[in-house]
Amino acid sequence: MKFLLLALLPVVSQAAGGVQPVGAPEAAGGVQLVGAPVEVPGDLSADQQEIVDFAFAQLSAGAAGECQRRIVRVENFKQQVVAGTKYTFDLVLASHKDNDATCPDGPEQSCKMVVWSKPWENFREVQWEQVTCAKDGVVEDEDEVEVESTTRKVRKRLLRVPLTASRTSGSVSSAINKARDVEALPEGGQIFGGGDHDYLPHHKKVLGGDDHDLVPHKKIFGGDDHDLVPHKKVLRGEDHDIVPHGLVGGGRPHGPRFGGDGHDINPFTVKKLPPFQESVRTLSEMQSLKSFHSFVKSYNKTYNNKAEYKKRYGIFRENMKKIQFLQETEQGSGVYGANHLADISEQEFKRDYLGINLKKDDPDIHWPAADIPDVELPTEFDWRTKNAVTPVKNQGACGSCWAFSVTGNVEGQLAIKNGNLVSLSEQELVDCDKRDSGCNGGLPENAYKTLLEIGGLESEEDYGYDGEDEKCQFNRTRVVARVAGGVEISQNETQMAQWLLQNGPISVGLNANAMQFYMGGVSHPWKFLCSAEGIDHGVLIVGFGVHEYPLFHKTMPYWIIKNSWGPGWGEQGYYRLYRGEGTCGINMMTSSAVLE
Repeated sequence: MKFLLLALLPVVSQAAGGVQPVGAPEAAGGVQLVGAPVEVPGDLSADQQEIVDFAFAQLSAGAAGECQRRIVRVENFKQQVVAGTKYTFDLVLASHKDNDATCPDGPEQSCKMVVWSKPWENFREVQWEQVTCAKDGVVEDEDEVEVESTTRKVRKRLLRVPLTASRTSGSVSSAINKARDVEALPEGGQIFGGGDHDYLPHHKKVLGGDDHDLVPHKKIFGGDDHDLVPHKKVLRGEDHDIVPHGLVGGGRPHGPRFGGDGHDINPFTVKKLPPFQESVRTLSEMQSLKSFHSFVKSYNKTYNNKAEYKKRYGIFRENMKKIQFLQETEQGSGVYGANHLADISEQEFKRDYLGINLKKDDPDIHWPAADIPDVELPTEFDWRTKNAVTPVKNQGACGSCWAFSVTGNVEGQLAIKNGNLVSLSEQELVDCDKRDSGCNGGLPENAYKTLLEIGGLESEEDYGYDGEDEKCQFNRTRVVARVAGGVEISQNETQMAQWLLQNGPISVGLNANAMQFYMGGVSHPWKFLCSAEGIDHGVLIVGFGVHEYPLFHKTMPYWIIKNSWGPGWGEQGYYRLYRGEGTCGINMMTSSAVLE
């Protein structure tokens, strides 16, 4: 496994750097919106095709017979990180041609489909109120169809089959077969999985596609077992290649760098990866049916049928490889394991749980730099203990994480100012902030300008959240918090902590790539797994601390981050992330509102 990791590094490092999504909304400044839908170019992956099959099965509502409709093609496929993932696409349908005599070839007809998936709840549903089909559409059920001029709106259907088995070849049994094949691979075999695993909102493949990782790698960096033995020549200076590659990176020690006296003077070496055979044994235990049964029991999982059970077990097995990789390469104390998301694919996770879109940057909005107080930092500080943070909320199937980041920031500002903690309205921002795109994403800096113009934020009680784009119902007489503008906070993490200490929680964006299997601890993934160019989720920093790291007898600084996926994820809805290296881009988009 250690040699495999070395082989993967160049590939993943190149793939992870700053790829922009296709077709996402973009502002004049060319910045991608947080939470916006992302168009999927090219062929669909197996997981995306499964969503299409699910939607078609629901739309057909059990129709049968030799002349039933078939899918001709799928167009305009987009996915959006909400509290889960929302998919929109056009199904182009036509009659079967198996029997031309009895099934005449009719015109193609199109239905716009919207599917919302929340894998951690085993929830998948067609959003029928948003589904439209061409007049004379495929579903002939006049009791459930409202005819409007040239379109037919499909009303809520009786059929509800969440998480139906995939009808694509290989997406149920082959997931298990792939896992079996991997056990037989020699060193250098599959780690993350093959197939379409990496067609996620990384926006391009990370580990390679086209079954890149389903076969053993005959060569790693060069031929003739180049990297299986110590190098006898210096290949790049600094004695890098004189020593055996027994450690990740080899040669000079490469971080992690922890806090404490002289922490950057005496870097320490990354822990060794376990021997290959030990990794194989551990993975076999993690992937066992006994382990899956324990997972099902722990999280009260239920599956509709045997096919779905086999499918989820196959995904579980694949996910155990990722968990093992994350845990063995973790640079901090982060714990990754079979949490409640362990039976969903990475694509389902990316689709359903993220939400920042950076393409809505308004070039006319320029907030001044924040004044950074020159104060000594304590070892730890947490605004939750100062009654300045409301309970963890849930954004639902709406790309409104940016709004939750803003309200959390303003809630903290208001509580610090007058001692009264009030939950504020995210729905007001979704409905009324026309600089941003509601459930299709936005930016906190834009929201501050809108709040300055319209008068402020109402309370959650007066303007409740429903997670849909609706007509603005703002009432100035009910404003609880009046916003006078905003400030941009430093990208220096020490200065970020100083500002937070004196002023309150900070609105930030980050790359959420390492969060699916996060269970606790201080997460510190490698940069190639969590690039600062891939910011896709808006969150709130509420504090900081230092963790004792026994392995190196050092301390490890971290941020305390409030998420908007409900309290059932992470550490009661919170995420601790390594502080001091700009991990996952945590320091790249930092701001705060300023109250009157």
